[in-house]
Amino acid sequence: MTIPKILIADDDDFSRKLIRGILRPVPCTLSDAANGLEALAAIERDPPDLLLLDVKMPVLDGLATLQEIRASPVHARLPVISMSAHTEREMVMALVELGLAGFLVKPLKPAETLRRLAPVLAAVGRPREPLEGTLTPDGTRRRVRLLLVESDLNFREFARQLLSAHFDVVEADTGVAGYETFRAVEPGVVCVGEHVQMLGVDRLVPLLHAAETRVRPRVFLLSESGRVPPGQEALLNGVLRRTFIPELFNREIRNVLLSTDGTGNTVASLVRGPVRGELTTAVHQAVGVLTAQLITPIDSGEPLDAPVTLVRVELRAATGPTVVAVRLEMSDADAVSFGRRILVGAADCDAREAVTELATAIAGRACASLVTRGFRYVQGPPVLDGALLPPPPDPDALEFRTSDGERIRVTATVVEAGYLAEVAA
Repeated sequence: MTIPKILIADDDDFSRKLIRGILRPVPCTLSDAANGLEALAAIERDPPDLLLLDVKMPVLDGLATLQEIRASPVHARLPVISMSAHTEREMVMALVELGLAGFLVKPLKPAETLRRLAPVLAAVGRPREPLEGTLTPDGTRRRVRLLLVESDLNFREFARQLLSAHFDVVEADTGVAGYETFRAVEPGVVCVGEHVQMLGVDRLVPLLHAAETRVRPRVFLLSESGRVPPGQEALLNGVLRRTFIPELFNREIRNVLLSTDGTGNTVASLVRGPVRGELTTAVHQAVGVLTAQLITPIDSGEPLDAPVTLVRVELRAATGPTVVAVRLEMSDADAVSFGRRILVGAADCDAREAVTELATAIAGRACASLVTRGFRYVQGPPVLDGALLPPPPDPDALEFRTSDGERIRVTATVVEAGYLAEVAA
C-alpha cells in the first residue's frame, strides 16, 4: 500500500509539532514548510499527496499559495486542507472556490483532524492518466484492456458486446473474482456493477486502488441511477448509467469512457462523478463559513415551499458550445432566513440577494474543478430569479438541510448542442 506524503505548511513551529503529534497514529511521511514560498518549493522538489495549508503566513499566505498550486498544470489537483483560526469570510470563501479537500479551524482537535483527513488519505494514488491506449512498435494504437465486474449474467453479456467494439474486455462475476482478475491482467479500465456480489463496490474499489500493480486503472461504476454513492466520489472516475437499451448504453460508453478533452460529454461524466463530490464539499464548507451552520444531506423528494428563490450561475467553455449551469433553489422563506445570517438585519430583498454568495461559491468550485482537469471554463455572474411554483423535484439533485431547518437544493445541467443531461452537482 502506498504510504502518503503530507506537507505541513504553517509559520508557527508549535502548530507544526502539534500536527505531527496528531498524525503519529497515521502511516505517513511528513515534511514541513514555514511559509507559502517554502511550500511551493517543497511541492516542486517532492510532490506530496496532501498539503495542510495555514491561511495566515508570511512571505506568501495561504490564499496566494493555493492560487499558485491551482494554476500549475502539474500540481493543480493536489488535495489541500486549509487550517487557520482566521475566519474572515471573504478569504475563506475564496479558498473554498479554488478547491479545498477540507477546512480545519484552530485550535486543532485531534479526533476532528483525523476524521477530516481519513477520506482524503483513502484517495491517495487515485489514477489520473488518460484512457487512450499506448502505441505499439509499428505505430498503431494498442487497445485498452477493460475489466467488467458484474454479477448479472444477462447484463454482463449485453455490455460485453458493446464494450468489445472499443476495448479488450475481460470479465468477472463477483467482486472476489474481479480482484483476482485485476491482479492477474492489470487492466487500464475497470467497470463495476453497483450490485456485484461477494465483495461489493464499497470494499472492492478501495482494494483495487491499494493493489500494487504497474497500471493504475480508472474505475467506473455501473449504476441504474447514474449517481455515485456517498463516500465513493474520491475513488471513482465516473459513472455509467446501467441500461439494456443499446443506443443509450452506447451513448454512455462514448460520453464517459471514450470522451476526449474539450467535449461536453467528458464534462458530463465529470459532473456525475468527481465534481459531484467536490461540490458537496463546497456546500458544506460555504454554508459553514457564511452562517456557521452545519448541514445534513437529505433525500426528501418533496417540492420546496412556494414561492421559490432560484439562483443560476453559468460556466461557459472558452471554445465550443458547452455550458455547465449550476442552480441553487430554496423557498423564499428559507432564502430570507439564510440570507439574514449573512447580512444581519437585512431587508427581505437584500437577504435573498445574499444567497447568491452561496451559489457563486458552489459554481466557483465547479469551475475550478473543471479547469484543474484541463478544461477552459469561465464563470458568469449569478442570476437571481424566482418562481411562484416550485420546480418539480429532481431525483438526481443534491439536497441539504441546515441545522436551523432551511432546505437547500443544488443541481447542475450540462448542455451541448444535441445533448442535454440533468445530473446532480
